[in-house]
Order: sequence, then structure tokens, then C-alpha cells
Amino acid sequence: MAYRLHGGNTLAKLEKGCDLEGPQIIAHYFESVTREKASNVLAPTAYNWPRYFDWFVRNYPHDGANRLVHFVPAAMR
Repeated sequence: MAYRLHGGNTLAKLEKGCDLEGPQIIAHYFESVTREKASNVLAPTAYNWPRYFDWFVRNYPHDGANRLVHFVPAAMR
């Protein structure tokens, strides 16, 4: 599918909101799973992913912007 993007369409407006709210949502998630176990057994947490979580946090996403390591409390890593 192809979309025609311009400054006034819904997708462009949503992208701006995601840029602002996305990091806050990610930070809130990781703060909450440091206090209590995640209800989803597949969720990315140190408890659920004991061998992989630290690598995942340090390496995702690869673009360098809003990397997960910036949002995960040190106690969880």
C-alpha cells in the first residue's frame, strides 16, 4: 500500500505525537516492570529474558535515537 503523506494528514499528526509520547510510554513501562513482574510472560524484562535482556536493551534500536538503554533503570540492567 502506498500513502500520500503531507503535513496536514492524520498520519503526519500521529507521528509527531508518537515522537513526544513514545519515549514517555517506554520509560513508564520499564519503571513499572522493575517494581513488579510483568503480566505478559513474553514481555521484555530481565526476569522473562534472563540471558538476552541486557543485550536487547543495549542494542535496540540501532539508530541511536531514543535507545532503550536510556529508559531502563540501572537496577534492571
